[in-house]
Amino acid sequence: MTSHPSYVCSTLEVHSYHISTHPAFTDTPLQSTICSLGLMERVFLSGLEAQRFKPNLMAHGMLRLVAAQERLLHSGISGKVCNICCVQGRLFSSSRLVRDKQQQPTPRGIPYTKLTVGVPREVWQNERRVALSPAAAATLVKKGFNVQVENGAGALASFRDDDYAAVGVRVTGNAYDSGNPPLCSDIVLKVRQPLEQEVTKFRELSTLISFLYPAQNKLIIDQLVPKSMTLFGMDCIPRISRAQVFDALSSMANVAGYRAVIEAANHFGQLFWSKLLSGNAITAAGKVPPAKVLVIGGGVAGLAAMAQAKHMGAIVRGFDTRSTVREQVESLGAEFLEVEFKEEGESAGGYGKEMSKEFIEAEHALFARQAREVDIIITTALIPGKMAPTLLLKEHVEMMIVTLLWCCQEHVEMMIVTLLWCCQEHVELMKPGSVIVDLAAEMGGNVETTKPGEISVHKDVIHVGLTDLASRLPAQSSTLYGNNISKFLLSIGEKEHFYINLEDEVVRGSIILHEGKWLWPPPPSTAPTVVAAPVAAVKDQVPPSPPNYFNRTLTDSLIYTGGEDNMCLVARPPAGQTHCWPDPLWGKHTAGQTLCGANILLARSSVGQTYCWPDPLRGKHTGNLLSIGGALGLGLVSPNHAFTTMMTTFGLAGLVGYHTVWGVTPALHSPLMSVTNAISGITAVGGLVLMGGGYVPGTVPQVLGSTAAFISFINIFGGFVVTQRMLDMFKRSSDPPEHNYLYTIPLAAFMGTYGYGAMVGDYPEIHSMAYLVSSLCCVGALAGLSSQKTARLGNCLGIIGVSGGIAATLGYLGPTNPVLAQMAGCMAVGGAIGSTIAKRIEITDLPQLVAAFHSLVGLAAVLTCVGTYIHEFPNFATDPAANVVKTATFLGTYIGGVTLSGSLVAYGKLQGVLNSAPWLIPGRHQINLGLGLANLGAMSWYFMEPTLNNGVSMLLTTSALSTIMGVTLTVAIGGTSRAMNRSLINVIMGGFGTSSTGKGKAREIHGEHTEVNVPSVVDMILDAKNIIITPGYGLCVAKAQYPIAEMVSLLKKKGKKVRFAVHPVAGRMPGQLNVLLAEAGVPYDDVLEMEEINDDFPKTDLVLVIGANDTVNSAAEDDPNSIIAGMPVLRVWAAEQVVVMKRSLGVGYAAVDNPIFYNPNTAMLLGDAKKTCDALLNSLKEKYV
Repeated sequence: MTSHPSYVCSTLEVHSYHISTHPAFTDTPLQSTICSLGLMERVFLSGLEAQRFKPNLMAHGMLRLVAAQERLLHSGISGKVCNICCVQGRLFSSSRLVRDKQQQPTPRGIPYTKLTVGVPREVWQNERRVALSPAAAATLVKKGFNVQVENGAGALASFRDDDYAAVGVRVTGNAYDSGNPPLCSDIVLKVRQPLEQEVTKFRELSTLISFLYPAQNKLIIDQLVPKSMTLFGMDCIPRISRAQVFDALSSMANVAGYRAVIEAANHFGQLFWSKLLSGNAITAAGKVPPAKVLVIGGGVAGLAAMAQAKHMGAIVRGFDTRSTVREQVESLGAEFLEVEFKEEGESAGGYGKEMSKEFIEAEHALFARQAREVDIIITTALIPGKMAPTLLLKEHVEMMIVTLLWCCQEHVEMMIVTLLWCCQEHVELMKPGSVIVDLAAEMGGNVETTKPGEISVHKDVIHVGLTDLASRLPAQSSTLYGNNISKFLLSIGEKEHFYINLEDEVVRGSIILHEGKWLWPPPPSTAPTVVAAPVAAVKDQVPPSPPNYFNRTLTDSLIYTGGEDNMCLVARPPAGQTHCWPDPLWGKHTAGQTLCGANILLARSSVGQTYCWPDPLRGKHTGNLLSIGGALGLGLVSPNHAFTTMMTTFGLAGLVGYHTVWGVTPALHSPLMSVTNAISGITAVGGLVLMGGGYVPGTVPQVLGSTAAFISFINIFGGFVVTQRMLDMFKRSSDPPEHNYLYTIPLAAFMGTYGYGAMVGDYPEIHSMAYLVSSLCCVGALAGLSSQKTARLGNCLGIIGVSGGIAATLGYLGPTNPVLAQMAGCMAVGGAIGSTIAKRIEITDLPQLVAAFHSLVGLAAVLTCVGTYIHEFPNFATDPAANVVKTATFLGTYIGGVTLSGSLVAYGKLQGVLNSAPWLIPGRHQINLGLGLANLGAMSWYFMEPTLNNGVSMLLTTSALSTIMGVTLTVAIGGTSRAMNRSLINVIMGGFGTSSTGKGKAREIHGEHTEVNVPSVVDMILDAKNIIITPGYGLCVAKAQYPIAEMVSLLKKKGKKVRFAVHPVAGRMPGQLNVLLAEAGVPYDDVLEMEEINDDFPKTDLVLVIGANDTVNSAAEDDPNSIIAGMPVLRVWAAEQVVVMKRSLGVGYAAVDNPIFYNPNTAMLLGDAKKTCDALLNSLKEKYV
């Protein structure tokens, strides 16, 4: 497109920033006006203005410059307003997209790309840490910051200059050289507060983030005021959940606590204890008793000391004034001590409080008793903004062996700072060679005889007063501190813009100077005083009324009498629990109850387990199929004895089937579904009954019957082959040899005995007994799938049962040789097709295969029902059971249609042919209701007009309506839908939540996630000893089970404990992770269910979450308003370190954000699961080689 001066109304559309820099707007009032608007507006320029933009028109085509004429009029630019045309031009589609995107609010602050972050070398004596590790620096570079690091800044922490340069960091000269040293950067990141020689190097209006301790370093900070600097103290970050990831004090306290025990062991004259031995360390010269360590204080440093001392084999005891610390102390394997005087040391908010005189006396008595036994005592004490309290005087040091452990400033309020006044007679209890490690030495020390910065000896007691314990592990400390400070920097602002928002709680709490103005200390938080809403809620609460046992019993009696329409598939669990309710009135039942054909299916409860019982609050029972009145009502309309016999069989089969399936191991859910699908192929029997005519069918019912039998045999053969394939994957090399071919002996005995009885013809009841034996074998097949030991037997029994049922049908029918040949042909061809498909299908495609096979069952049911109606129609006029047959054929047609289309939709979603996301059709509930009513209308007309044509027409009508209904019902279910915390009706209708879901707004998630790379995760794996891998559906999609299995095998050979934690949702189809892991060679002994392993996460060093999301979402337990509230989940967040491997931070199927992604102990390793697992495996091989 070209531009011409006569082009009167050319239109331009560009961002205001680009307009303001264009030569045509330089030094014009229009420039300042458009810049002040801050977004795109609509302006139409006349020919003169268009000509001035001719270069842009030639280069970019016809653009539009937008500015609101009305706003320009108000801006007072009369010279330019005259050129504005009031007619809006046509919007091109691409221009509209640009306009809509840029009409979004512009983020406040300075873009990261315009800021330089400097990291100088620390000049404090003995300081080896650096503010940014290469990994943390890479995160800032990725976000757009220009990062520069002083030459050699990370050398003492083993970080080379080349490591920084490799991630895009500019390595500069000395901080005091001319040019642009790191201290002159826009944002300076440090570990220690600046020294006087560094103060002069800072640039005016720059920002400094570091440990500053403003109460102790006011003079230094005052020197930065004239430079109008902004200062953030890493030691001043408020203690709120959102700021945990920035908590550098806790990070350093963790390292200091660990190092304190190492220093104590270094100067202590004995071994703590050899973990390789049991009991005392016994040598040829005698035995060495383990060291006994008492840790006073359960803060971060104290807990770290307990963990390290326990790890080194010492006998550890812990004390804290807060009883809530007991669980943390005991989880580390330490003994929690208590005083005889009862007083709670926890104040509002979880902090410590000053204790009474009586409590302190009881505390001293406890310490006196412990002094007789322990070798080392570790205490913690530091007061914010003040010098460290002197806990031990000179005379006390001569009486006790103490390792005094520093507690960081943020933990002071959690400690009780008490003076350990000891009696003179304690001198006789002490041992020479004790060690004191005073971690508060830098703040004056907790011990009177400590010399800060030195190692000294007083009265045979070694005093370690070093002030750089965290710095003595420089690589670890720098890595942790780099993660803290980089995430804190990224949290200041929004959308990759640095902006200081003083309304932000974390920013306001940590800022010390803002452009030279003192803002420290921050105003007291008002958040805890906002109690109006809770108080009002408490006032509105009505105390629960006492249980009305009369109403409960009446409700139950009415349920037994008349039944209940609402079948509660899963009893509602109480708040905070994931199991179903036990019945408080009846206790634990050991069997279901059968009342006159009414099945009250109550799950059996074994020792230590509670299953789905009646809900005591709502009176609903699981599986209340029939009532006493309903059963007797069927007896009133029963046409003959055969009907009641059939209903008895149906009722008993339901009861037996429920208990049989309930006991199946979750790991075998996929084989169970496969063998169940194969057994459902018994619909072939209905097709065989309709077959006839000779070698080929001769009538419509015969054609329908042969077709139904043919597709049923595809399902039967394919189902059993797939089941056997899956079970073979669970075999271990240590398993004994199998001889399953010997199960052909009972099959031969069945066929021989039945064949003899049928051919002789003198045993009319042989057919009924054959049916019974076949049925029992099918039930045995389901029961066999309850454990690995009997699973293969179960598959064999299923084959015997289905084969026996077909043989009994053939014996009862007595077909002619041509018809028998036709049946054999259907069986052979269908079986060959099913077996071929089942043998060639990949295990990852098993869900699609099962869905496809199940659609064949639905189609066979429709064909059989229609054929049966046509075949039996001549007998309806005289058959007293005609209405029963007609009802069965209509309902069978309806159910078959829904099964057919629903299974095909499931196949399409799982195969990727259809979008796997739920498709919530507008008005779907009304559509489904209309389809249901239409089916009822067809059924009514079906009985009202007893003609063949009408009957077939109504059957075809309901088959079409039910097929459509199957689509409308199943498209609302996602390709990976599971029931989770939802009822079956909720799943079908396309919704979330149950009565356990709150009605309020779900909790918002704040914070920054931590991203790591493969080398970092490899280091975590090498350091960990107890590892749990939690796979999800993402692992199935990526087919990453093979490298994972090989990696686990490698790690186990190196002595690591590696297990898999599989959620029941992920273990069954479509994820079927139990089967996938078995296929990859993982022993099933290493694959544990949620209930078996959930309690082990707190004792786990590392958890690898691969492709899982909803099943590890802590919102299910922590947020009552979450749509997955109440869903049982794997508590992976309780582990020491969690690595989540996903493609992105996106949500799972439930579309719920996962809070664990933003936890301090969680690292995100983003990317394809297969490629990532391959990279981990290869890196581990290189490390171990």
